[in-house]
Amino acid sequence: MAPIYCENSIVGCFFEAWFGNMFVPCVLSGVAVVLDDAGFHRKKCLSVIAERMVGIGLLFLSAYFVILALLSVDGKDESALHDLMSDVKP
Repeated sequence: MAPIYCENSIVGCFFEAWFGNMFVPCVLSGVAVVLDDAGFHRKKCLSVIAERMVGIGLLFLSAYFVILALLSVDGKDESALHDLMSDVKP
């Protein structure tokens, strides 16, 4: 994949450049990319970038769903996360 490391804070335009130039080209068609509610995950810009790549879906999670995903990792609510992800259309 295309890792990114940032010691301090990150801004939307930097993340979008990395997302479009480094990350998206590595993603296979038919994949749903899940993004949390970080302020630099600007939905409009990232959606435009992803639309250029046929077959890539984006799912933007609210803070609530980030908590749900963490619970799922512990195996406490795996079916709820699976149901959420099955609704994602690439």
